Parts: sequence; structure tokens; C-alpha cells
Amino acid sequence: ALEDSLSEEAWGRKLGAATGLVGLGHLETALPIFEAALGTDNEYLRLYAIQVLEGVGPEDPMVKVLLKKGLEDESNYVVRCAHHGLGMPPKR
Repeated sequence: ALEDSLSEEAWGRKLGAATGLVGLGHLETALPIFEAALGTDNEYLRLYAIQVLEGVGPEDPMVKVLLKKGLEDESNYVVRCAHHGLGMPPKR
């Protein structure tokens, strides 16, 4: 059921399903959705995605890559979450 929602058009459903899959330990299945969200023009989608990835932590190599991508975001909020998720000191 959750995996079926990953192909929905609505970002809320996709991100909700991906977040649920992360909670169930299916990180690899969920990562493409977070990667796609980070590539959108919508700051709130990017922020949500980076916050979930921040909670996962950089131990997984692909999560680390996506968190590093967040360091280049135009939104200060996304950048701050990426810094925190990577265990870096806050950017001043």
C-alpha cells in the first residue's frame, strides 16, 4: 500500500508514503522520492525531504549524498537542516 503511493502525483501522498517506508526500515525504496523532492522549486518540499533525511542521519551513503546536496540549496532553512544532519556546526 505504501509503495503504491510512491507513484501518486500528489507530493503529500508521495512524501507521506516515503516517510512511512523509512520508519519501517525500507530506506532504499523511499530515497528516490526524497531525492526528487530536493530537485523541486518548492522550498517546503525540499525542507520536508531534508528534515526526514536529517533524522535518518548520514550513515547511509546515499542519505549522506542527499544531505550534501542540501548544503547547496537556496533556502537557509534547508541548508541549516543539512548542516545539522551531517553533524556540522551551524553556518553563521
